[in-house]
Amino acid sequence: MEPTKRVLSVQSHVVHGYVGNKAATFPLQLLGWDVDAINTVQFSNHAAGSDTTVSSLKTFVLAMLLFPECQAKAQDEIDRVIGSSRLPTFDDKDHLPYVNNLINEVMRWQPVTPLAVPHACTQDDVYRNYRIPKGAIVIGNVWSMSRNAEVYKNPEDFNPDRFLDPQVPKIPAFGFGRRLCPGIHYAEASIFITVVSILAAYTVTKAKDENGEEITPSTEGVAESVVYHPKPFKCVFTPRSEKHRELILAEA
Repeated sequence: MEPTKRVLSVQSHVVHGYVGNKAATFPLQLLGWDVDAINTVQFSNHAAGSDTTVSSLKTFVLAMLLFPECQAKAQDEIDRVIGSSRLPTFDDKDHLPYVNNLINEVMRWQPVTPLAVPHACTQDDVYRNYRIPKGAIVIGNVWSMSRNAEVYKNPEDFNPDRFLDPQVPKIPAFGFGRRLCPGIHYAEASIFITVVSILAAYTVTKAKDENGEEITPSTEGVAESVVYHPKPFKCVFTPRSEKHRELILAEA
């Protein structure tokens, strides 16, 4: 059976309820996959999403340490929209424009995949008079895009308000075209709910050394494979109030 027909066959079985109690084995039977292939796909999906999400959240915390005025502005918006009687939910997303812009700026300021994921051309192509032969490796330099001063004024600054201008594009943090990350919606939702929950419940501040002096973390990072992480740093999470502490404990 051709690969496309196999996938359609699986889809048909699922839609029409033929899978029954064989959910764990029907991919093996209908797609002809072995156990190792199934395990590899499962691991790849988890690993790809977890590593990049963790990197984004590290960068978010780093930005809150270095730009506390942005943290305060986001918390003011959350307090106005949600209040302090509950923690945020996914339903709040469309009502928190500054928080969404802050997340967009996190993605631009320190891109998770600075050189994206390399792709190979399946056929000869021409782009802006450049000939790209079949089999050539193409690398999308997301870092360079994020530092384009013609698009992002003062690109080294962390400025969520830049996205108030509808002409300013989001950085392509999840890839391009048909090879866009298939987990984009899950990743965006995970990052949003984590970021907004931290902002709602905690104030993130710099750690102090043995002399009581604040430790300012570095903005330098390290690239592990294609994923970029900030260098390890210390910080302090403090509940914003007793009421917020109670909310945290109630959700724990």
